[in-house]
Amino acid sequence: LRRIRFPVAFDEDGAREGSPMALLPALHYAMLGFSRHVTRSLSDEGHDLQAKSDSRFVENAWKALRESFHYNPTLTPTQFLSPGFAERKLLLLADAIELCKRRHNE
Repeated sequence: LRRIRFPVAFDEDGAREGSPMALLPALHYAMLGFSRHVTRSLSDEGHDLQAKSDSRFVENAWKALRESFHYNPTLTPTQFLSPGFAERKLLLLADAIELCKRRHNE
């Protein structure tokens, strides 16, 4: 998160418990706030991630990860939005950040 200059305090305790409310802001920032280039490229490819409810955002983020980044998330959107699965959620978040960083540097 430091590498993408995440602008707010990260809820580490919530993340350790697998709280989706702790991880959603970081995923949202990685895909929409970190880089205008990433946001624009996702939008140009037909992935509308802005102004969505949490569940719609996660569903569309998964679709973007699969189609634009050729990454298959290990969790379903429902699992990401439910408590638990902390390790898998953190690994998925780290992968998404890395993919967005690579896209930004293209």
